[in-house]
Amino acid sequence: SSLQMEDLIPIGTDVQPKSVQNSRMYPPSLSELPEEMLRRILRLLPPNDLKTAMLVSKMWKSMVEDPKLWTWVVVSVNASQDLHKLKIHRLQLIQSIRLLSSVHINSFWNMPEDLTKIFQVVLDISSITLIHGIENYDLGSVEPCL
Repeated sequence: SSLQMEDLIPIGTDVQPKSVQNSRMYPPSLSELPEEMLRRILRLLPPNDLKTAMLVSKMWKSMVEDPKLWTWVVVSVNASQDLHKLKIHRLQLIQSIRLLSSVHINSFWNMPEDLTKIFQVVLDISSITLIHGIENYDLGSVEPCL
């Protein structure tokens, strides 16, 4: 048999089986990492990057929706219509909400019914420990049965 040009291997070339030659020689992409490792990485992201990560793919969105990643959020509740924000899955472990300042209270709130609604929602999210701006409200009108 005669020697062919493709049979020649330059000196210093690493000879490896075809299976090794075809394997990747670079690290896996983020999407190929185990889910737990990705979650750890997501926990390190600053808020704006975390919000952006939601837009990468459906898989990332489902991981970023984890309420444990969103405990830092302070949800502004400016009117009773804003209470729906507190039903969003990723916000189920938030620790505080912010109510509208006293300057605008009467134009947005139907007292005492809306205050009662706020407290009912807060009771549903047991992680809420602080309501910013609550000191601006007359709580004497709220039913004590909550």
